Amino acid sequence: MSHFFEELKLKFKAPLLALRDLGHKITGNDELIEQYNNIIMTLARAADEAEKDYSRKAILLNALYKLEDSSSIEHGSCFYEASYNPYRATRSENKKRVEYGYRILNSLGLVLNKQSRKR
Repeated sequence: MSHFFEELKLKFKAPLLALRDLGHKITGNDELIEQYNNIIMTLARAADEAEKDYSRKAILLNALYKLEDSSSIEHGSCFYEASYNPYRATRSENKKRVEYGYRILNSLGLVLNKQSRKR
């Protein structure tokens, strides 16, 4: 029986994701999600470019982990990585996270790299 439900999940995954994205577009949450992802990518690229400057890289990675709320969760004998998911957050939560990300970028002297997604 569980195989049947797995088949249904796979079959309806694309329409459900399209419906989720439509809901984000209606509420304006899609712009905040894109800004959040751009901030994350800017921090990750800056950390990658600072590979020889270890203190700068540590600062950038610490800021990235703080913005993502990265953490490890122990469940029995397994460890899971958990982080902030902007697609499951409300618009107000994403707005707060984006504002916090801009403050981090300003404090580190970074400029936002704008990614353009083809739609």
